[in-house]
Formats: sequence, structure tokens, C-alpha cells
Amino acid sequence: RALAHLQSLRAHSGCLGPLHLRLLQVLPTHAGFGSGTQLALALGRAFCRCHAIEVETATIAQWLSRGRRSGIGISGFDLGGLLLDGGPGKNNGVAPLLSRLALPDAWRVLVVQDPTRQGLSGARELQAIGTLPPMPQDAAADLCHQVLMRLLPGAADADFEAFAAGLNRMQRLLGAHFAAAQGGSAYTSAAVGQLLQWLAEAYPGQVAVGQSSWGPTGFAVVPDAATAQALVQTAQAAGLLQPDLLLKVVRPRNHGALIDP
Repeated sequence: RALAHLQSLRAHSGCLGPLHLRLLQVLPTHAGFGSGTQLALALGRAFCRCHAIEVETATIAQWLSRGRRSGIGISGFDLGGLLLDGGPGKNNGVAPLLSRLALPDAWRVLVVQDPTRQGLSGARELQAIGTLPPMPQDAAADLCHQVLMRLLPGAADADFEAFAAGLNRMQRLLGAHFAAAQGGSAYTSAAVGQLLQWLAEAYPGQVAVGQSSWGPTGFAVVPDAATAQALVQTAQAAGLLQPDLLLKVVRPRNHGALIDP
């Protein structure tokens, strides 16, 4: 994929000189991290920096055919933080960014990975989207309400209870809608789903859980580092951490990509 991206960058820019590329670390593919977009934009930004090409990230994304269904990966590369975009962009352009907020520094995210599973991508993803029924209008309206009246205000005011209530409701609605494409479950990984559903039931109001994109990666947002560690220890004691699962406690990333000179 990296070599294909470089060929596209050369074709669009006309810069054909030899390059040496070394990837030190990459995100897992088809796991809910937007790895394809992040790889493409990292290479594109490095390529443009090497050749002194001044272009916006959205242009790089268009060169490399990224951001056709969502602009979150592009805005995340540039800005970080909690992002709300306006859906597919006009004429295959990048989706408009409607809101960007910094998440409170004290909050933590428990990231739960299942390396044995992969989410939908490519032709399988297109087929799944094409066969799912339209989301009912009342469910869509409920999602909008949760975003505008709970999730965004909760993040802006560091009101974790409001944020968690909105995000949990959103994930229940989305999980129910997309379950038909995921074997009848809101989670691609049964092990991830079991752990997160247990956390949500055991700690009502103290955790916001869900799946990232098509999964299999799940997440649990909590109000502080101490709560995150307590949840991990409690889950271990309850025997819910299956051997294949990978857990990381991370901070909110409230900035974009860091590019060394």
C-alpha cells in the first residue's frame, strides 16, 4: 500500500526522483483505527515536505483516494480531538468538519483489541452498506439529539456523566442497526463485546463503551486514570480478559500529527 501511495503521489505532483522510505511502526489494518487513511496521509505529508510542496491535507487525501465516506481520519490527522463531520463530501470531496473540541486531559480511553478478528473493508464493506436498510428517521433523530445535546456539551463542559450517557445511547442505536452485517451482534469480536458490555453494566454512568467503526477494536471512555486502572484490575479478577485481547489505557489526543523537521 505504501508503494502504491508513492506512485500516486509521483503521478499527481510530477516529482519522480528516488526516495528511501522506512516505516518504523504501523497501525493494525481493518481494526477500527483508520489505518489506511493515516498511512496514506503520513506518506503524503512526508512526500510533500521532502519536495517542498505546499498543499492542504484534503488535497493529499484526494490524490490518494481517502476520505470518500468520512472525513474523520483527515481532520484527525490535522487536528486531533473530538471531531464531528458532515458525512460524505460533495462530489467525492472531503466531508465538512462541523465541530472540533478538545477532550478533557483527565479522561482516559481503554482500548480493547482482538488481533484474531478483522472488521469489514473494501468490497465486503461496500456490500454490507448496500444491503443494510436505511436507518429509521426516529433513530437518526435520536442520534442527532445525543450528539448535540449530550455528547458535545458534555465534552465541552467536562461533564463526563452527560458525555457517557450520550455516547452509550449512540452506540446502542448504531450497534443495533449494524448488527445485521456483524453476525447479529453489535460487536465484531465476541470477546471484546463481552468485556465492554460487562463494564457498562457493572459501572453504570461511570463508563462509555462502544466499537470503533467495523471493529473489532472496542473502547471504554472513563473520567480519569484511576478509574481506568480499577476497571482493568476488576475485569482481570472477573476472568473477562481473554488471552488474545490486547488492552491499552491512553490519553485523549488533542493535537494533530507531529512532523519532525
